[in-house]
Amino acid sequence: MKISPIGIGNFTNLQNNRIPVSGSYCANHLAFRGVQGDTFARMGTQEYLDKNVRVLYSERKVKKEIKRVAKEINKAYGTKEDLVLVCVLKGAAKFHTELARHLKMPVTMEYIRASSYKGKTKSSGYVQLGDTKMNVEGKNVLIVEDIVDSGRTMTKIFEDFRENKKAKSIKLATLLNKKGARPEGHIEPDFNALNIKEGQFIMGYGLDNEEYYRNLPYIGILINDQASE
Repeated sequence: MKISPIGIGNFTNLQNNRIPVSGSYCANHLAFRGVQGDTFARMGTQEYLDKNVRVLYSERKVKKEIKRVAKEINKAYGTKEDLVLVCVLKGAAKFHTELARHLKMPVTMEYIRASSYKGKTKSSGYVQLGDTKMNVEGKNVLIVEDIVDSGRTMTKIFEDFRENKKAKSIKLATLLNKKGARPEGHIEPDFNALNIKEGQFIMGYGLDNEEYYRNLPYIGILINDQASE
């Protein structure tokens, strides 16, 4: 079997040991996990990856739930009035695109940057917004996020769109909702595809671990997490 150098398809049934993974991919891309070359050679590619990634939601499940969310959005907004779909980069890019495919109203697509993780597996509590200059005054805005954790990032974004950009309405659609993680008063999702538990660090389908794993077609859990120690 020919093995892809990128290894997207090779992760599909990783936890079941069904598909091999390119050794060159692992040697080049897993160094950030703190595994030295000699350790990698002793452990073996499949063994190492199985200990660090577990599939939580399959690609089929993810796309099914996104389609369900799109139906809810279509029902909420109707088909006549414009909707500005604002993607929070980088993690929500894949969700943003897939969601837009199923919407029935006139849609424009915008992008903003916001971060509270800074390469770590836990939210830092400090929210930084990038340049968000766009004209949404008097328009319906739907913020599209990859994961809602503490809610601090969304609270900051909502304040900006409400007070500075004068949006007509602002709602939130998230791919993943970490229930029980938010202090009282922070933003809750209006539309939610999937749920995760507190303590689970998620990757795949746009979400990353230090910029890796965004290309995975499913959503997986990082286990044996050295980065959070």
